[in-house]
Amino acid sequence: MKRLIFSALGLCVCLLTVAAVTQPAAFDDLVGQAKLFTVYDGKLVVGGYFKSADRRPANNMALWDGTKWSTLKKGVDAIPKDLCVVGKDLYACGDWSYVDKEDNSKYVEAGQVAKWDGTKWSSIAKKNVVDQKVWALATDGKNLYIGGRFTKVDDKLDASNLAVWDGKKLSVLGNQKFQGDGGRGIGTILSMAHHDGKLFVGGVFGTIGDEPASRVAFWDGKSWTEAGNKGLNNQVTLLKSDGKNLYAAGKFTAAGDGTPLKGIAKWDNGKWSPLGNDGLADVTGLAIDGNNIYIANGQEVIKKWDGSSWSDLPAIPMANLYGVGVHNGVVYAGGEFNDNKFGGICKLVNGTWEAVSK
Repeated sequence: MKRLIFSALGLCVCLLTVAAVTQPAAFDDLVGQAKLFTVYDGKLVVGGYFKSADRRPANNMALWDGTKWSTLKKGVDAIPKDLCVVGKDLYACGDWSYVDKEDNSKYVEAGQVAKWDGTKWSSIAKKNVVDQKVWALATDGKNLYIGGRFTKVDDKLDASNLAVWDGKKLSVLGNQKFQGDGGRGIGTILSMAHHDGKLFVGGVFGTIGDEPASRVAFWDGKSWTEAGNKGLNNQVTLLKSDGKNLYAAGKFTAAGDGTPLKGIAKWDNGKWSPLGNDGLADVTGLAIDGNNIYIANGQEVIKKWDGSSWSDLPAIPMANLYGVGVHNGVVYAGGEFNDNKFGGICKLVNGTWEAVSK
């Protein structure tokens, strides 16, 4: 009898060992954190802080087609800060000097802004696109707008936080100085969107040239104008247009005239208006899908606006959610999952969050 018991125990141990070996490897999706999302060539582009996608080297950027992951060759050498599609090209910006880096002798030199044409990476400047920091990208369908905090473009042109790439050369746009709040220090552009024929910029600034511009303004091709009811009362982290409506999100709690906004606002007849009576204190992720708007702020819950009211998507315990995206009607959340359940990204299916590759 003892031999039979020991044999059974041995068999159990053996089966457990085999099961452990044959289980799918953890995180067949991303090893790290997803933060940025956009759609390019019918695929979901994911940017963030990660080394691999589906166990292949990806370096901070990857593509998901709804079924499988693919890489953009060797990716980029730092966390991307923004993504923008212009025609058949995908642009990314971040604090890097190189992209597609295979080793110390094989790489593409691309200072802070790089272009992916579907097969390869390239630079838009011989050396440095700007002399300091790029934070935001936007397009009017033809030109790429580059925003951040910098004083030089292409190593030779004097600039104030804004540049334009027309596909062939870099130039400066509306070179009035962005000043910080109360005229203190240099302002910073953190977000941009082209909407209704105007370039909207948001960030941390109080004036542009001599014009008041409390953290959000627009360029109409000739001059700068403060956007809305005396701008916004704190940092504008995100600006997104769906072609019909423009939305701003960030750390603000009200418009400059005192209108409560709670972290997200809609551009409505020349003013910022609230979306319901709810919101988040510091919005870090924003996605638009038809009438639905999704926001994240580092907490366990993604909030959804359906055009009339807010609701919470199912919570993900122990998660810090920084980004949200939508692809073919599926909602994706990116961030840190402290229980090691998803790696750096998950998707919502039938009301349940699950691994992307499931």
